[in-house]
Order: sequence, then structure tokens, then C-alpha cells
Amino acid sequence: MEPAKAPQKSSAATNISMALIASQSGCVTILIVVLAVAVGLWLDARFDTKPFVTITAVIISIPISVLVMLKLVRTAVSKIVVEPKTTHSTLEETQVGRNKDN
Repeated sequence: MEPAKAPQKSSAATNISMALIASQSGCVTILIVVLAVAVGLWLDARFDTKPFVTITAVIISIPISVLVMLKLVRTAVSKIVVEPKTTHSTLEETQVGRNKDN
């Protein structure tokens, strides 16, 4: 007999979905930056250009990680289904604020 529980379930599911999206995009961002650092260090060691390639790889990885994060968030948010709230308006509710004499 508690009609307020249905919106709470929907709200809780949406909050959990948003938390999962945030954690997934954060992990992917960290993975991309760590991969860029590892590849940069390896290339610097191979070609003896100590900080140049690593710094360049990290700088290039920043917009790549932002684009990947944006793609992940857009894909995940498009899959979230929110049930619309049903409202039962009565004649009295539609005439709130109107003069009853008219």
C-alpha cells in the first residue's frame, strides 16, 4: 500500500546505473593514460629520447580518453530506461487557481 516505493526503485536503479557508468569511464581513462605512459617509456628506452615520447604520448592520450569516455557514457545512458510517472489529474487539479464562478 506504499505507492512511494515504485519511484524509489526506479531512482535507485538509475543511481546505481550512473555510478557504474562513472566507475567504468574512470577505469577506462586510467587504463588509457597508463597504456600511454608504458608505450612512451618503452619507445623512449628503444630510441633513447628519454622524456619526449612519453610526454607526447600522455598529451595525446588525454583527448583520446575524453572521447572514449564520452562514447561510453552516451552508450550507457542511451540504454537506461526510465519508466514515466503516471499522474491522474482530476477536474479539480486542472482548475487549480481558476475562479470557480467562471
